[in-house]
Amino acid sequence: MNLRSTAIRHAISVAAILATSLLAACTTSPKPLELTYPHSWVNYNAIEDLRRIATRASNYFVKIFIYDAYNLAEVVGAGSGIVVDEIGHVITAAHIVKNLEHRAYIKNMHGTIMPAQIVHLDPDSELALLRISIRYESVSEPPETVEPTEGQTAFAVGTAPSYDPVVSTGSVRSSRPGKQFRSGQYGFESPIVLNMHVDTGYSGGPVFNAEGKLLGMVIGFDGDNTEQINSERILTTYAIPSSKLYEFYYQWR
Repeated sequence: MNLRSTAIRHAISVAAILATSLLAACTTSPKPLELTYPHSWVNYNAIEDLRRIATRASNYFVKIFIYDAYNLAEVVGAGSGIVVDEIGHVITAAHIVKNLEHRAYIKNMHGTIMPAQIVHLDPDSELALLRISIRYESVSEPPETVEPTEGQTAFAVGTAPSYDPVVSTGSVRSSRPGKQFRSGQYGFESPIVLNMHVDTGYSGGPVFNAEGKLLGMVIGFDGDNTEQINSERILTTYAIPSSKLYEFYYQWR
């Protein structure tokens, strides 16, 4: 066995030990995540019973951490994801996962961290499919979905790596704009356009309507493209429709 093979085997062994330690530490006494509503520019009263609806819908939200395959001390991607079935398939943005060889972990609203297999990655559709590697019991059925319509009230759930999930509200500006969203090698045709403030970390996270039905998944925002609404400048945020998420899911699950 040559030195390179020995080094690779050692790196894999160390990564496995680190992963086991991380998982054990986080699952023995998990700290539940809490939804936060910190944006001063958002009128959280715009959606009736928002906190109740967001709490229920957030069961489909997970935080995602992507690590280098040979160095679990190096986080190479982090963001949000959506649980799309009761056995633990998760859809997120391709630019978070980046590489099929990376190692993925998810953290659910109960605070439990679990390893996840990276099933498929497609930069051209900006989608990645993960499968949680151990039994998942946080949801009993897939989320109810609905097609977006212009003017529809919406809210998103997303997070930066070190924060609890953040709820942000807005509305659907355009449901079928016929344009492409692209960032480097990642892109999607005809995304939903939202009037909504989001931050880094919302990518891959769910967008719901006022009833808590899944509209789509956040893939990015454009701080230079804003809309004037009630004397406020609102960011342009882009999302992939839920119908496209499930087309991808059924193809690669």
